[in-house]
Amino acid sequence: PSAVPSPAPVPPPSLPSPVPTPAQATTPASTPPPPPTTTPPPPSAPLPTATTVPTPAPAPTPTQPPAPAEEVSKEEDMEKKGFGWLLNRGSKAGKVKPLSEVLADTEDSKIPAKFLRAVASELCVDAPGVFDGTEGLKIVPSTVPQATRSMLLHAAVKSEAESMQPKDCAEGIMMVTNSMVCKLVNRIADLKDKQEQQKELDKLILFAVSAEGLAEELAPDVEFSKPTYEGELRYKKLESLYDLYLEVAVDDIQGQ
Repeated sequence: PSAVPSPAPVPPPSLPSPVPTPAQATTPASTPPPPPTTTPPPPSAPLPTATTVPTPAPAPTPTQPPAPAEEVSKEEDMEKKGFGWLLNRGSKAGKVKPLSEVLADTEDSKIPAKFLRAVASELCVDAPGVFDGTEGLKIVPSTVPQATRSMLLHAAVKSEAESMQPKDCAEGIMMVTNSMVCKLVNRIADLKDKQEQQKELDKLILFAVSAEGLAEELAPDVEFSKPTYEGELRYKKLESLYDLYLEVAVDDIQGQ
């Protein structure tokens, strides 16, 4: 018998193709943040070139050492002592009135005589005995202590000045002062003893200081001249008194 043909092999069933998965969405890359802004550093100062030479500072001027006491001028010494006015003779030299005439009650005077007398009476405390007997002065008994006398006489001056202008007060005080200075200086010049002259010059200084202090108190806003010698003594004689007091002033400066 004929051979029975074997059946043809059946191919295995093909596997189904895999279902394609949807493409995953790609996340776009994020833009990096901008770098932080920074303040640029200030420009550095240019370096000096090799040819730049700094200008040297000027050398300090040496100061002069103070002059020794021996070389201090007469004018400076006496101004410190309040005595420089002695040589500043006024334009009325030789024409100053004596105190009795200054204190006289005249109708043509714009300064009341009562005020002038009160001023002279107070200033006489610094010139004891020199003007005794002058008409118009108010004399306080010597038994009264000097401090009390000065207080009473000063109160009288202030009372008379209440109704006056400050300018007139200053003018009246200098009228009285210059008349009294003339007599005081003439008296000192007539003394023969050098030590006595020095003592009286000391009193003259105190007298002038008191007169200026009185004017400053009653006329604080008024410019007034310093005491002035208006007598007849020659300049050379005044200069000798100036030099005599200078000897004491220099000794005092050197002793400090």
